Amino acid sequence: MQRNAVRLSASDWLLSRFTHRTTRTRAVSVVIILGILLAIALLDYASGIHISLAVFYLVPILLATAWLSPRAGVGIAVLSSVLRTTGDIASIGVQALPLYSWWNAFTALLVFLFVIWIFGNLLGLYRSLEARIVERTAELIDAVDRRRRLEHELLTVSSRERNAMGQELHDDICQHLVATALAGKVLAQRLSQQGSGLVYEAQAIVGLIEEGAGKTRLLARGLLLSEIEPDVLVEKLRELADEGSRSGVLCRFSHAGDVLVPDASVAAQLYRIAQEAMRNAIKHAQARRLDISLVGDAQAICLMVEDDGHGMPDAESSGIGLPIMLHRAAFIGARLSLIPSTGSGTKVICHLPIGASA
Repeated sequence: MQRNAVRLSASDWLLSRFTHRTTRTRAVSVVIILGILLAIALLDYASGIHISLAVFYLVPILLATAWLSPRAGVGIAVLSSVLRTTGDIASIGVQALPLYSWWNAFTALLVFLFVIWIFGNLLGLYRSLEARIVERTAELIDAVDRRRRLEHELLTVSSRERNAMGQELHDDICQHLVATALAGKVLAQRLSQQGSGLVYEAQAIVGLIEEGAGKTRLLARGLLLSEIEPDVLVEKLRELADEGSRSGVLCRFSHAGDVLVPDASVAAQLYRIAQEAMRNAIKHAQARRLDISLVGDAQAICLMVEDDGHGMPDAESSGIGLPIMLHRAAFIGARLSLIPSTGSGTKVICHLPIGASA
């Protein structure tokens, strides 16, 4: 998966400019460092022996350590001491130069070397930490990519298994039940011709078999919906609401705006979220009324399932339904929210930004 480069803050950018120099800019860095050093040396010479500018020599020394290397920093430190002493000698002469000036130059050089040692170690730690951060960031991105691929494979395998099961139910079990119902009808006709009182019982058995075939067909149709074409999502949600109404719940569906989702897999995941929300409301919240709505515009599509049940489910009462809905929403780049509705019911809202689907 392609990733954009990490954006650095202003401080990170400045530090990177101080700590990373290419071969092409090393010459420019040397010129800048020497220019700063000479400027400080001239100011030090102009100020005289009684005013010390030793602390300002740390600027080119630290720049040389950061831009070039600690060895270059040592070289600039030695050169700074030489220039500083040379300026003092040029001001009053070598004979008039007091002894403490030589001592000050020596101690200043020791301080410069100590600062270079500390600063060099800090730079080494920073660069080591930066390399580890880059390495760990790459590992984290790779782990996230592997997880997303695994999630996609799991959903793909799940859809494939659902398709296989639904196809088996439709082509085998349903056909077997239909054939059994036909055999039962033939038996009922024969019993009717013989004037047997068992004809009504045979017809009742045929009715039960046909009812079982119808339920199996509905189950198979639900299992086969691993992908839903975007232009039939509204129709499928309306059929889902009709299925809920047949179970004894007043279930209504409405839609408004542009509700054309990006592709068939996203449409299928939205359908499954609505289906799971409806089942949870009927099974766990004991809802008697259910409203399914789908609204959209150019920025986002919003699916909402609102019930009048016993309230928001907890983790134990909802079983695996809520985690599955959250997983499906995350898979397509949507945000799933559960909020209380008017009264004691619950609203399940799935907000899908256009273009954010996986």
